[in-house]
Amino acid sequence: MRRALLWNVILFLLGILASVYLAADFLTLFAMLLLVVLVKGLLGRERRFILLLCMCLSFLAGGLEVEWQSVRKMEFLKLYQENYVYIYGKIVNEPDIGTDHTKLTVKCSYVELEGKKHQTREKVLVSVEAGETQWRYGDVLSVEGIISRPLGQMNEKGFSYESYLRAHGIAATTYCEEEQIRVYQNEAGLPWKIKTFVLGQIDRFVPGDAGALLKGITLGDKSSFTPEMKDIFARAGISHIVVVSGMHMSILMLFVMYVCKRFGLKKRARGVAAAAVVVFFMCMVGFTPSVLRAGITCIIAMLAVLLRRKKDFLTTMATAAAAVAIINPYSLFDVSFQLSFAATLGIVYLAGPIKKLIDFLPDMLAEIIAMSVAANIATLPIIVWFFSDVSIISVMTNVLVVPLLNILFIGTFFMATLGGIFPPLGSLMGYFLGGMAKMILYIAERLAALPYATVALPRPPMMFNIYYYAALYAVWMLTERRRVREMKLLLCCTAALALSLCVLQYWTAETVRMEFINVGQGDSCMVRLPNRHHILIDTGEKGTGTTNNVVDYLKKRGIYTLDCIYISHADSDHSGGLEEILGSIKVKKVAVPQLNIRSKDMEELIQMAIRQGVPVELVSAGDSYKVEDMEIKALWPVPISGNSNVANDNNLSMVLQITYQKNTALFMGDLEEEAEEMLVHTEAVPVCDILKVAHHGSKTGTGNALLDKTNPQYSVVSVGKNSYGHPASEVLERLKDHGSEILRTDVLGNIVFRFNRSGQLALESR
Repeated sequence: MRRALLWNVILFLLGILASVYLAADFLTLFAMLLLVVLVKGLLGRERRFILLLCMCLSFLAGGLEVEWQSVRKMEFLKLYQENYVYIYGKIVNEPDIGTDHTKLTVKCSYVELEGKKHQTREKVLVSVEAGETQWRYGDVLSVEGIISRPLGQMNEKGFSYESYLRAHGIAATTYCEEEQIRVYQNEAGLPWKIKTFVLGQIDRFVPGDAGALLKGITLGDKSSFTPEMKDIFARAGISHIVVVSGMHMSILMLFVMYVCKRFGLKKRARGVAAAAVVVFFMCMVGFTPSVLRAGITCIIAMLAVLLRRKKDFLTTMATAAAAVAIINPYSLFDVSFQLSFAATLGIVYLAGPIKKLIDFLPDMLAEIIAMSVAANIATLPIIVWFFSDVSIISVMTNVLVVPLLNILFIGTFFMATLGGIFPPLGSLMGYFLGGMAKMILYIAERLAALPYATVALPRPPMMFNIYYYAALYAVWMLTERRRVREMKLLLCCTAALALSLCVLQYWTAETVRMEFINVGQGDSCMVRLPNRHHILIDTGEKGTGTTNNVVDYLKKRGIYTLDCIYISHADSDHSGGLEEILGSIKVKKVAVPQLNIRSKDMEELIQMAIRQGVPVELVSAGDSYKVEDMEIKALWPVPISGNSNVANDNNLSMVLQITYQKNTALFMGDLEEEAEEMLVHTEAVPVCDILKVAHHGSKTGTGNALLDKTNPQYSVVSVGKNSYGHPASEVLERLKDHGSEILRTDVLGNIVFRFNRSGQLALESR
């Protein structure tokens, strides 16, 4: 069998995927494969049988690798989760310095629990409030804190912090104060000291955003990037230039080999020197999945040249993938790993045919365009899957920016070296390099500001991505004129299946959906109607765990316009996400309760919307808004006089009744029992199918009088981890006594109801 190593690596990687996605069924699948191999061995040739058996064992090895890693991390969490411990270890990545917190990746030497020390090699992400202490890579330290399990996927198609950290080899998290960390010494090696020197020289000679860009291009360091810079680079489609990849390694290897050749070294010596520099550079920038892929690929390619062996690109890439997966099998699910491999494969196999189509252009320009288009085509499903936003102008930006990267990458190292010897020369080089960096920033900023520079696409089903790559493979095979008839058939089948998925998605889009988004301890609900009308009720809390959840939730479903955002009241767990949503999604109007506009927090929300050019509607009890066949009516608040404890922010929450054909949903905000009783006596409260339980199930609301009146079939409790005792046991008992099915976001994640064309209600997720 040709490419035996390649097929064994593929089976190893498939074993990892099967173990993650099939879990308990993995061994059953392995047994079936082994049985097929044994039967084939009895009927076939001995040599082929041995190869198939090796492939089967490679599949098993991949699954066992996942099981071993998973068991090890689960044992760590089982022993230490929710316990106060002392962690002794070393910072193994550059500290991630934010505005409020600094995050330190600490590789443990041992963990002390209740006076007993246990050796372990797991990594823990330590979040510490920003203070005066500046931690460094290589610091040996001790940390006091409570070990926590990272937050998993909160919503369908949503971001999983636990999976993200697992892909980076991190088992748990802890939060602590600055005084709970004690540093003993620093054990950073020579590569990191050189990196620190280079970064310091960049700060010295090229300050500001231009210097931040040089740090990213040279060393992949984005710690000095502002949020605006990150957004501009993403919209312009050039985020890849500040991620260390094969381009950096290739430039470095070619430069080292050129210098060695000028010094008269022989070919083998040049190759060894280039490989050694690449390994040293990998130690400088850190062993991320993309760095490992690029470095291992370059070293293997160099070894093939030195050993005078024929280079096989697919085997080289597969070997690099296997090496990364052996270190951490969950790296396969990391976006940087997937983008790195997909972009490289796209450039190698698609850039040539694309370049032939535009051969009328100058050679260098045609090559840059072909490489950019090929990388975009190959990475499109991955970008849509993880980020939703796709840059339309990336090819144009890359044509203008990529030719400058070689000069900036090598030039920055020269500037740092010469500047350390003779500072005036470093200043002179910094002036020219800084000017080029500013040119890139200007180009990116101007192009990113163009209308429709990016488009938001909904996350497609996984099968659609499989069809996409199958079609891509078929197109490539057709360009290579290999098995034309079979490839045409594959292309037609793929197109038909993809079309059927699109028709299915269009058909399901004709229904009305009410989606309670899991935002932790907060509230947010998306109402989706046909003809792309979308209403959002509350926005969740501000912060990584919640607000990003709402924006991410919307984008992954292709929602980039909201007809209206209803803010029930100004508490941050209901309105904190408004600012980020206004900055990411087009909002036609914001609706707030009129009787609550005098509170300071509500005034700030109103001014925020006005600054973004979004009109604000003041809603009073009795006001209604009709969109398509759905009516949204405000039932509360009404003026409350007398006791000021009754007229608090919670009791001034906007209560909404949403009616679609014969179905009714009631959103109670954070209404408490005093106002709730007044609302019940207004005779405006309807019998409802869905009740959004007030105040996350607090015992201050959802009384028997309300439940007697509404008699809800479903009761949704939007709640997360909290110290308030939400939801209260007495509220849950009252709901059960009234025969209502209780649905909690902290248990089920996002909760989705679907109304078909005849108005029939169905619970889509449990």
